[in-house]
Amino acid sequence: MNLQDPEHILVKYFQAQQLTKDEINILRSYVLETKDTSLINDLQELWLSYDGAGERNRESFDEVLHSIQDVILSEKRKPALFFIRRIAAAVLLPVFLLSTVYLYLEKESIKTSISREYRLEAEKGERASIILPDGTKVYLNSESSLSYPASYVVDNRSVYLSGEAYFEVTHDPAHPFVVTTDKARVQVYGTAFNICAYPADTIFEATLVEGKVEVTLCDDSEQSVFLKPNQKASYNTGSGRLQVHSTDLRIETAWKRGDLIFRSQPLEAIFNKLESFYGATIYAKGTYPENLFTGSFHEDEIGEVLNNLQQHYSFSFRKSGNEIHILFGR
Repeated sequence: MNLQDPEHILVKYFQAQQLTKDEINILRSYVLETKDTSLINDLQELWLSYDGAGERNRESFDEVLHSIQDVILSEKRKPALFFIRRIAAAVLLPVFLLSTVYLYLEKESIKTSISREYRLEAEKGERASIILPDGTKVYLNSESSLSYPASYVVDNRSVYLSGEAYFEVTHDPAHPFVVTTDKARVQVYGTAFNICAYPADTIFEATLVEGKVEVTLCDDSEQSVFLKPNQKASYNTGSGRLQVHSTDLRIETAWKRGDLIFRSQPLEAIFNKLESFYGATIYAKGTYPENLFTGSFHEDEIGEVLNNLQQHYSFSFRKSGNEIHILFGR
């Protein structure tokens, strides 16, 4: 028998021997990949050929005794429950049975855990960051969320983004890193990039800083492009076109540094950005001026930004908590 065979590892487990990390992974894969009926039959055959030498696994015994009434409730599990009662009637409940139930419970627990999803959110006026299990770093802009399954890395490296985020991906050719949004899917071949994909916006943008990425539309897989550093892929739901053009990385990643940079933006769009960035609600009364604004800010407080904007536009404002009341025309 190969020392890495599940049967050999199970014998070690029956004897309460310490399992290595690799042996535990092999055992878990064996339990997950084997049908319930086949698992019971395999373990029964193993027990019949097992001489019983070594110390019994008392930890498994005690755990099963406390949970055996809750082990199997559905019709699917009735044969296993009958098997448990039949063996228990013999007074001595062998470690084989205990291990079967213990592994069955672990199998269900693993399935449940893998189906779970983790979610990180950055509320209005907030920014957040997370390091994923593989070491990948993700920085979330305000009003954004990132979700990923508990099976991340085990099956693949897939995440779902709503909003804007900057990624620094750990290189792992065996497990491709994929970001899915409501408009496009980004397959990562490199390390650093920015994605802006707010569900309410008609524009999707992916900007590459380092490495290589492929952008594919969710609704039209034939529209797919590869990006080089300093390039941005833009998709407009109105036109339905995915385009690539050069861009200024300093502007695209300004939010990550806490900067606000505007290039020929209308004041209404600037106010919308300020609301999200500072977590405020702006109420404007009057007519927005038509002239566009170009400039940048790195201010800790929204009032300071509005004071600067007053040098270019005619309006007054009143701040009450997180509410800003704007009146155009002094």
